[in-house]
Amino acid sequence: MQLGDIVILHVGKQDPAHESGVYAYGTVIYGPYILENRPAEYCNNKLTVDVRIDHIVYDTPIITHEQCKRYTGQYRNVHAMADSFNDNLKVTLGFQ
Repeated sequence: MQLGDIVILHVGKQDPAHESGVYAYGTVIYGPYILENRPAEYCNNKLTVDVRIDHIVYDTPIITHEQCKRYTGQYRNVHAMADSFNDNLKVTLGFQ
């Protein structure tokens, strides 16, 4: 990821009351860098970026987990999206 990239933020099954999916998107504002001296953080000693949240919803996902799997072929915390998904995502998020 680079400065200015748009990233989507996926929430998994941490809260069974909410459906798994993308609930927010934002813009990379700093990085990438190795996060250091934060042992309580998941990304400690890993490559990371800082993201400004541009849009967030709380009730239903913008993109469901099933839609993520359909466009990527598999789902991981970090993955590359197919070009067709990028175009559809831009429309979904209101960028086109």
